[in-house]
Amino acid sequence: MLQIGGHPVSPQNDPVHDARDAGQDADDWTLLATWRCGDDVTELDSGTAHWVIRRRDLAALRFDRVHRYVELA
Repeated sequence: MLQIGGHPVSPQNDPVHDARDAGQDADDWTLLATWRCGDDVTELDSGTAHWVIRRRDLAALRFDRVHRYVELA
């Protein structure tokens, strides 16, 4: 399942807060997308991948600055 925007559906941690805590600056981050891996991706063991981005980078279409966060179930 792929979710675009909205609120993070995270079984463990908030990926938006993770981006802020990963040594990034304190700009306003937002969820870009969440993907819940199904049985077709056995390497991630039903994991969840999140992509978050600074709001100013999203407005400027700077997708090269996206922060990725992966959780394993």
